[in-house]
Amino acid sequence: MKTMSELGAVMDEAKRADDRIAWRPTGKPKDDLRAHLMPIKLKQKEKLEALLSNHETDVQLLQKMVISRRARLAASEKKASDDVISRSQITERMDMERVQKATLDHELNQL
Repeated sequence: MKTMSELGAVMDEAKRADDRIAWRPTGKPKDDLRAHLMPIKLKQKEKLEALLSNHETDVQLLQKMVISRRARLAASEKKASDDVISRSQITERMDMERVQKATLDHELNQL
């Protein structure tokens, strides 16, 4: 009798206040696990989506930085090229002036 009274106590404890039927496995493990795994997978999906969003934001920021630095590099290359051309022109003028001066000196020495 003690066993029956213990069983009754366990059954009373197990009763739900709203009289819903307790979940029981269907016999199909894949289907039974789906309900259990879905919240876990949804949380993982949310975390991955947040991570993806963060990475996309980082990529956009890096792309803007690359574009900015490429523009600065192009400006620096243009300035360097202009400086080389300018110095080349100055060198040519100086060489021409030396040649002209040497020619004048030579002509004056010839007289």
